[in-house]
Amino acid sequence: MTLAIQIVPTLPPPDEGVGSFATALAEALRSHSVESRFLVADRSRTAEALQAALEADGAAPVLLHYAGYGYHPRGCPAWLAEGLRLWKQGGPRRLVTVFHEVYATGRPWQSSFWLSPAQRRIASRIARMSDGIVTSLDLYGRLLQPLAPGRRIEVLPVFSTVGELAEVPPLAGRE
Repeated sequence: MTLAIQIVPTLPPPDEGVGSFATALAEALRSHSVESRFLVADRSRTAEALQAALEADGAAPVLLHYAGYGYHPRGCPAWLAEGLRLWKQGGPRRLVTVFHEVYATGRPWQSSFWLSPAQRRIASRIARMSDGIVTSLDLYGRLLQPLAPGRRIEVLPVFSTVGELAEVPPLAGRE
């Protein structure tokens, strides 16, 4: 079985979106003989600690679930981008990034307005070093295009993390 490292901001509680998505993806990958190991890259990590954790698994490919606010309280995880850069410079390494969010926008009186340039720079650094880029929304794909010019960005819908009903009740019978 092949190993892949999935970087997530937290392990999934019952209703947490990014972690639940990563868990469902791990189950799907397992059916294709790819075993996932989760690396929780929480806000207390440093670039060097991330690099060391990734190097401990050798040349295993990395799947980053990017949501800036999950890795930094202001959505600016520069340490994450730097840790990935340090890891990538250590040899041929494969990084695929799933952008669950790209950057925030807002009005001049909102902090998101002032943080947006830093968030864009970090998202751009990560996108440019990624061997593959995936997102779930056309909007995010359009936001990513100027950040990673010439790069192919896959827009794939989010799959259900709760499954589908075996039998769908008629509309009139639903609450």
